[in-house]
Amino acid sequence: MAAGARAGMPPSAVEALARRAEARADDVAAVICDETLTHAGLWRETRRAAAALARAGLAAGERCVLALPTSVALAAGFLGAQRLSAIPAAVDEHLPDDALAARARAVGARVVVALAERVAALGLLLAPDGVVVVAGAFGEDDGGDAIAGLPWPTGEEVSHLQFTSGTTGQPKAAIITHRNTAFEVAIGAERLGYDERDVMVSWMPLHHDFGLIRFWLTPVWLGIPVHLLRPSILELRRWLETVSAVGGTVTGSPDFGYRVATRLVSPRGLDLGTLRVALSGGEPVRKDTLDAFVARFGVAPEVLNPGYGLAEATLAVSAYPPGERARVDATGQVASGRAYPGVRVRVVDDAGREVPAGVRGHLETAGEHVFAGYWGDEAATAEVMNGEWLRTGDVAAVDADGWIYVLGRERAMIKRAGSAIAPREVEEAVDRIAGVRFSAAVGVPNEALGGTEDVVVVAEVRAEAAEAVEAADALGRAVAAAARAATGHAPGRVLLVVARTIPLTANGKVRHAALREQVASGALEASGAVLWRG
Repeated sequence: MAAGARAGMPPSAVEALARRAEARADDVAAVICDETLTHAGLWRETRRAAAALARAGLAAGERCVLALPTSVALAAGFLGAQRLSAIPAAVDEHLPDDALAARARAVGARVVVALAERVAALGLLLAPDGVVVVAGAFGEDDGGDAIAGLPWPTGEEVSHLQFTSGTTGQPKAAIITHRNTAFEVAIGAERLGYDERDVMVSWMPLHHDFGLIRFWLTPVWLGIPVHLLRPSILELRRWLETVSAVGGTVTGSPDFGYRVATRLVSPRGLDLGTLRVALSGGEPVRKDTLDAFVARFGVAPEVLNPGYGLAEATLAVSAYPPGERARVDATGQVASGRAYPGVRVRVVDDAGREVPAGVRGHLETAGEHVFAGYWGDEAATAEVMNGEWLRTGDVAAVDADGWIYVLGRERAMIKRAGSAIAPREVEEAVDRIAGVRFSAAVGVPNEALGGTEDVVVVAEVRAEAAEAVEAADALGRAVAAAARAATGHAPGRVLLVVARTIPLTANGKVRHAALREQVASGALEASGAVLWRG
């Protein structure tokens, strides 16, 4: 089990790096945005970061917010904070200054690291709170004096804070210990078969747990070379080119990355034959996406590996063993694999009673991967914990063989005529229509019927699909027909809107609660974004 896989692993990634810098100093550890670092070189950059953070006043137990793009500064800065036994939190560098300052205040950060051009503005915002803002350039100090004699972090200490995606409210800071992270690395190595012959390639941002745990702390801990690219749709071609060029064996992306790649990236000149695991997570996985990616790029179907996880579970709850093809049920729902070794899952009803195999309910998980709570928010922590079980907030079913089928967020479920409709059931059908760029489905209360909701479909249209009223009318009717065919219920409304109208989190997930409020209040139609209503 995972405990066996963890035998011999140092308690923290940063200690693992220091050991490897001695044992395999000249081997490549990482290529980060074209900058190649050996293990010795990465350890040197980590010490420099630790020294700079210590000069700024960061000490053991204090929080450090890193708002940097994917770079050596971010990767080494994260580890440098850990070397001081401080607590780093990587956040999206694109956050506005006031939102970034709010995140720093929420966790009582002592230091914020940002790009040089943001230091002055952030300094003014955070000065009353005593927060030191420094530029993400750590100088030439080798860090020897700053870390001399410091103990290594223990498994019980906090590794980092992971801000949640905010799909159902304000992001909260999940407390992740080094023990949590070591467990995730170990179960990943056991289930997915990682070893030092692997080559990882990722375009996932390091402020997301998928990118941070799977494609940074895992390779650092296990000594697997990793290539990190900038997280941008514009990098999709380069992502696959890198896999092809370096013989990448492990990669990953949310479903939308694979989906967009099949539309925008030519397979010409690409050889993805070295891939053995292409993880898909962070959002529901669509069968259409899997099929399209296999057809376009010629990878074996069993290479694509749907999984499920969440920040409060450190990262992953389930995935497939390598070489096993994704399972799809009669409704077209893709299974998110089986629970990892040492991870327990169950599905319960509204009263907390475990339901029979195959019955939908509330998904819970227990094990060493479960987080230590939300920073400074005991009430929110109590709300998601049921004894040792973490309430994931997702609706799912687990079949008799242990395959997990996740329908979506509980709060996003549409209550219609005594049943629950998962938005993805509508969205997948609508997104297949030519002319639709992206869609989202929400439930809006129907006062006349009471206790039920109308299905409202909001579909962003491609420019060419909305040039004429007649074209928009035909498209709207096609959307309504697709929604009805998918669920058995005619939508109460269809709204065709301009591109980039549907609210998303920083990680690209639909903010269903925010969209529902916009629709119910009339704000969406009042915004001028609606091209057609039916």
